[in-house]
Amino acid sequence: MTIEECYTKLESDYREIVRRLGKEERVKNFLSLFPEDESYPALCAALEEGRGEEAFRAAHSLKGICMNLGIERLYRMADVLTEELRDRKITKKAETLFEQVRKEYVRTVAYIRNLTI
Repeated sequence: MTIEECYTKLESDYREIVRRLGKEERVKNFLSLFPEDESYPALCAALEEGRGEEAFRAAHSLKGICMNLGIERLYRMADVLTEELRDRKITKKAETLFEQVRKEYVRTVAYIRNLTI
């Protein structure tokens, strides 16, 4: 799969991210590092262990990384989760929102791992 096809499947704006980062090679490099970022595993652990402060920070970090990489759909979901966690409390709604983030994260990483780099 090409980088453009990946962004299309992720419902994101390929041309905009290339414009923002300057060239396709830079997009590929940063996008290929996304699955190794610690924000998502940190979010999972914090939610599982009931640590609201850490869950908020991890969700906020994930949101920022997605925004910077132009991963629009996951960004929007992480943004909603971040706002639900803003009071540093893990609510039932936060757990439901996290499940949506989890599904989209898995889908996103699968597409990224199928890139032809």
